[in-house]
Amino acid sequence: MRDDQLRRLVDLARDKREAERILAQIRVLEQAMSSYEPSVDGLKYTRFKSAILAILAYLDEIDKPVPQEQLISVLLNGGWRRGDDKAETNLKQSIASFTRGLGRKTKQIKMVNGLIGRGEWPDKMFSKS
Repeated sequence: MRDDQLRRLVDLARDKREAERILAQIRVLEQAMSSYEPSVDGLKYTRFKSAILAILAYLDEIDKPVPQEQLISVLLNGGWRRGDDKAETNLKQSIASFTRGLGRKTKQIKMVNGLIGRGEWPDKMFSKS
């Protein structure tokens, strides 16, 4: 349907060659956009505004519980709130809040045996081995 609509626009154009050139540019741009990853120079956590969303994205990516230090290091090195002097403090506060049940959506993450993981993961996943 989209291609049909674009073809109609080309047919309506006075300068057919120019319309075809513009259509080709649109296709190139669409192809580039389809392969676009929302990260900046490999900094894949720059797109997350809140700490919990970045935490959940990382946990989903690795699919296992991790120590807090590792979690914080990966997110900061991955660009979360890059340039913000309080980013690390914000991460620590968010982890504390969500694992202690102080946040609005408290069941999203939990800490068991010093490891942080998704709230729905079974406790047996949280073994240090």
